[in-house]
Amino acid sequence: MKFKWEIPSRYNILTASGSAVLLGSGTLAAIRRTEMSFGMRLSNWVVVLVFLLGVLSNTNAQTISSSAEDFETNDFSKFPWEHLGDASWVTTHQESHSGSYSAESGSIEDGESTTLRVTLDCVSGYIAFYRKVSSESGFDYLKFYIDGEEQDNWSGEEDWAEESFPVTEGTRTFEWTYSKDGSASGGDDTAWIDDIVFPVDSSLALERPSTVSTFHCMGVYWSPRDGSSDNVCQVHYRALGSTEWKEALSLWYDDRGVSGYPAGYRGSIVDLEPGTTYEIELSLLNTGTTEIFTASTWSEDFPIAKTVYLHGGTTHQTFEITESGSPDGYILYTASAGGTVIDVDHYQDYCITVDASYVIIRGLELKGAKKYGIRLYDCHDVVIERCDISDFSSIEDDGWGNRGSAIFSDSNQLKRIIVQRNRMHHPHSDTNSWSEYRAKYGTFHPRGPRAVCYVRSDGNHVIRYNEIYSDDDHYFADCLTAGNNNFPNRDSDIYGNYVANCWDDGIEAEDDNCNVRIWGNFIEWTLVKIAVAPTNVGPVYVWRNVAGAGRKNDFEPWNDVVRGGFLKTNSGGGKIYVFHNTLLQPEPPVGVDYPLGCGRGLGHGGPMLNTMSRNNILHVSNPKYPSIKDRDHDPLGDYDYDLYNGNINAYPGAEPNGIKGVPIYGRHNGDGEFALDSSSPGYDAGVVIPNLNDNYNGAAPDIGAHEAGSAPMEFGVRAFGVSL
Repeated sequence: MKFKWEIPSRYNILTASGSAVLLGSGTLAAIRRTEMSFGMRLSNWVVVLVFLLGVLSNTNAQTISSSAEDFETNDFSKFPWEHLGDASWVTTHQESHSGSYSAESGSIEDGESTTLRVTLDCVSGYIAFYRKVSSESGFDYLKFYIDGEEQDNWSGEEDWAEESFPVTEGTRTFEWTYSKDGSASGGDDTAWIDDIVFPVDSSLALERPSTVSTFHCMGVYWSPRDGSSDNVCQVHYRALGSTEWKEALSLWYDDRGVSGYPAGYRGSIVDLEPGTTYEIELSLLNTGTTEIFTASTWSEDFPIAKTVYLHGGTTHQTFEITESGSPDGYILYTASAGGTVIDVDHYQDYCITVDASYVIIRGLELKGAKKYGIRLYDCHDVVIERCDISDFSSIEDDGWGNRGSAIFSDSNQLKRIIVQRNRMHHPHSDTNSWSEYRAKYGTFHPRGPRAVCYVRSDGNHVIRYNEIYSDDDHYFADCLTAGNNNFPNRDSDIYGNYVANCWDDGIEAEDDNCNVRIWGNFIEWTLVKIAVAPTNVGPVYVWRNVAGAGRKNDFEPWNDVVRGGFLKTNSGGGKIYVFHNTLLQPEPPVGVDYPLGCGRGLGHGGPMLNTMSRNNILHVSNPKYPSIKDRDHDPLGDYDYDLYNGNINAYPGAEPNGIKGVPIYGRHNGDGEFALDSSSPGYDAGVVIPNLNDNYNGAAPDIGAHEAGSAPMEFGVRAFGVSL
């Protein structure tokens, strides 16, 4: 006798021996149409189903399964569906992802739309569904919304594929809209959705892994039922079609449920190739639960549907961008032959405003904005590249600057903004240092212009290969910042930048960040190089950055002035990873006793919580100062394999494999080379960190940002041979 067991691949048979078959928890809720079967003789087997949540009762089984919509009722009766627009959606057996039925968009004419909508009380988690589209590419779209905010859209010939999006707790409205432009059609002129899992039951809706990508990284999220802080989640990945698996750093388990994030695993896979699909395997070490799925990184090739050439020469009027492109065709706004300069000469607040999406701004010179060189409103998928932005901000009546910025937004809908290979320099005004009291605002805190400032944004940004700099009379307050909260927000990357000349933080990545990655930047002439104070959610990754000179003000003698620190921390509790960074110590002028680099290593500012450091050169200007300052001796702190010359203020036994000493750099180092000499402490003395130092030379990784024998590090607009 043969039984047909239909179990999705994410639910595994844990045991199949003797007289019992044990299934993982939650399996009953998911028994469906997967092609899985096995035979058994009733005389030899007793089938025992074990469900950790007691779902053998009809009540519990219904509770769990109620979070899924597969349209197998051949109607819309399972959930309180609403049909809006010019036609109603229908169920169909002509197309389905699995089973017999799916939902198909209503039949509409040119210029019309059809919407399927449902409002549900949700827990924090993810909504996941499968979609298929056959339409006129770039013109007729299936769009998905949460609470009226577009999450993504698809057009052209798109076969069945799974999509997932984070959802916060509360009453949420989900909408699928198929809309047509004013003319023409393509394909079958319709869209389908199927196998929706709503986050109305945390035990089922969170079990499907989710990823959020950038060019070189993926944030990974997973909340399996058997997850816990003592059940390590191992990560392996490979490019689709490759036979060789690579290991990534294990995901971090967070059970706090902070800021709307459910308990579960979070972490990043880094050093990926753009525009590549990867196969990812997540495995729980203690229980054997395994998930294998695919996800893709962003492509660096942006299709352009239309090019708008701005007037040549110099104009003195704000340029407003209001026309959006699409995922299949961006609108490029660029300079005319001979160049375009927008110089509003401090008569206008902005040089450019952007209230549109799928836009590229390229190769413009922007000057003289009273507030912001580029002002971004409620937009997404905007590329700002190869621009020169200067002379922004204004001087207030106390002689110091306002909070102008080269690029600014305070929209909570801002996401996927790419800022690359721009020069942002010499603001119009100056900033007070930490030693100069600003009576108008009653503070010593530096207050003045910034380079990039996003307040309350939705995240998933990339800021790379930019140059941010100024002179002593036009200092920034911070360079990359939110000013007061949540920058750059989740799933964002900051790398390859040259950052200089501010009185506070070169890179201020603080508050509810998770899967924020900061690497390969050169930062000098700031008080603090990188601030993660606080990291409430985590994880945040800080690796292979190089720190140069710093100071608290520019009027105290060098023997007296505070040099500042590399990493500013505070309470928060989210995971912070600090790997392979180098603190340089530039030689002091004649008569100055100590070099000019960081006076503190890790832990500048407040407490340092839940931080792991490995393979860093924590060379401080005075060996009496702390290389690590964990003032509360956090039991979650984990410091080892660092090269340091200062004090270690941490729990007893910290740095068991660390090396106390001073780095010796290679005598033949040139530009961008910070490699240790073979005679130096720290040479071949680091520890292997999966996915973070795979390509080391010699017996072991070198400590510090630059591996001996590797190519020079590159920063700024011409990094890696790019010609502007």
